[in-house]
Amino acid sequence: MSVLATVVLWRFQTQADNAKWVEHSDGVIVLAMDTKVQLRELQAATREYLLTSDESYLSDFDDARKYLRRNLTLLAAQVADDPQQETRLLRIDDLASTWMKALDALLRKHVSMEVWKSALSATDTQAQAVLKLLDGFVSMQRNVRAERVEVQTREYYLVLVAVPVLSGLIMIFLSYWGWREIEVATEQFREALDSTERARREADETLSLARDAMGLNYFRAAGVGAGGGR
Repeated sequence: MSVLATVVLWRFQTQADNAKWVEHSDGVIVLAMDTKVQLRELQAATREYLLTSDESYLSDFDDARKYLRRNLTLLAAQVADDPQQETRLLRIDDLASTWMKALDALLRKHVSMEVWKSALSATDTQAQAVLKLLDGFVSMQRNVRAERVEVQTREYYLVLVAVPVLSGLIMIFLSYWGWREIEVATEQFREALDSTERARREADETLSLARDAMGLNYFRAAGVGAGGGR
């Protein structure tokens, strides 16, 4: 039974680990999607400022840039166990940094609208490249999640099947072991009975011999006494 308990605990621990990895993948996907949102907010803040010259959009720009940088840092920590995703994220980080520097320079310049439009078009191309890489990152992470879910499902059915089978095997073993113990005990009891019976017969034989010897001695003594009387 201790073997069964050990196996069950081991499989349940494996299931718990698999569930954590699936949750980890979900967290990475959500964070990556939020990163895309922050990127689009950067684009929106840039356009609104260029159209209105409202300084409040610069604050929105700074906030979105801060959260974008934070998300990229968090993503790097989350995928440190996956070299392929880590490499892709480094590429995203490089492009995003270049793009944000270009946006920042564009917002701080006092140039004509035509120059702004031309520069904004160039930065939009950079933004699309970052978004495309983020889409690839999310797609790959979804594939990783699907693989982990498959492993989790396989482990679940393994536990579902293995535990009853192992329980049945252990019950069969215990039943056979119990039957063998009963057989051994029965055989030992029979041997004990036989030994007792032999001892009883030997005791009876010894007693009978002793009685015969006593009778013989009695008759001999009686014969000797009769001879002395004559």
